[in-house]
Amino acid sequence: ELMKRSNMCSVMLLNMRRQKMDIVVYVNRRLQLVNTFPAVSTQDAAYHAIDVMKSLRLEDAKLEVLLCGDVERERYMEMAPYFPKTDLYCGRTLKADTEELKKLHAHKWALLLC
Repeated sequence: ELMKRSNMCSVMLLNMRRQKMDIVVYVNRRLQLVNTFPAVSTQDAAYHAIDVMKSLRLEDAKLEVLLCGDVERERYMEMAPYFPKTDLYCGRTLKADTEELKKLHAHKWALLLC
């Protein structure tokens, strides 16, 4: 689904976890980045997301940021001002039926890596 969404824009998925966050970036239907960063606060998360955006030279007007995982209303409201196109992502869950998937944290986006 994220590949389809990235057809006309860039998509950055932020999977928020306890004191960490995973960033997945698709540009023109191609996976550009998957990485985990420390994120104790929302400001930490915003810093890393902006750093990735600048490193990959993504235009914020064309960047769709999707939040998933441990996202409460307060965190969403704090992240939204940093990115013009911010939304929540509630992808379907994937049953971890292989050893590789069992090693992953409970990512809602794990199906994208298969």
